[in-house]
Amino acid sequence: MKKSIFWLGNFGALFSILLILISALISPKFSWTNNYLSDIGAKSFGFIPYLLFSIGLIIGGIIFIIYFLLTAIEYKKHKIIFSAHVIFIISSFSMSMIAIFPEGSPYGLHYIFSLIFFFLFPIGMLLTGIVINEYLKRFAQGTFMLSSISILLDISLLLRIEKAMGEMLISIIFAIWFIFYNYLMFKVTNLGNKDENGKNK
Repeated sequence: MKKSIFWLGNFGALFSILLILISALISPKFSWTNNYLSDIGAKSFGFIPYLLFSIGLIIGGIIFIIYFLLTAIEYKKHKIIFSAHVIFIISSFSMSMIAIFPEGSPYGLHYIFSLIFFFLFPIGMLLTGIVINEYLKRFAQGTFMLSSISILLDISLLLRIEKAMGEMLISIIFAIWFIFYNYLMFKVTNLGNKDENGKNK
């Protein structure tokens, strides 16, 4: 992986999570337990929070699409990594669409893209964990644990047990995991590439 792609990925993760967090913190009367983050995108708390929230999702999603597209091409011969990154591309596209189609959009598009984003990302994490397990078992174990927690939180969101706090926690899990995964992708240039004897090329 080129260093420029590595830094692009890190920038995307930090940029999106910080803008979403700031948009919530500056939103008057926003409640982490009574509101959803999507309420910010529906202009319920003013234009500036809405703008920051939307930019964070749209630009962040575009950056992730570019990142995962480039890395998918790089690992096109490795079926598991390639499949995981295609899933991440779809999830990243949905991330941007969450902002483009805010609450109240026709055909429930906002909720459809939200479900795709929140559920596909941990599925991609699980797939990468299978490959990572061959190189760094502790990180793989952490990947399996975090993806499982994310899915449980997703279910709690569907059941309306969790709201903005749950959404933010999932987003932070995604961002932290991605930064570590990105570092691994950068350092282990032959990730998933083995010879006939099962050794790294």
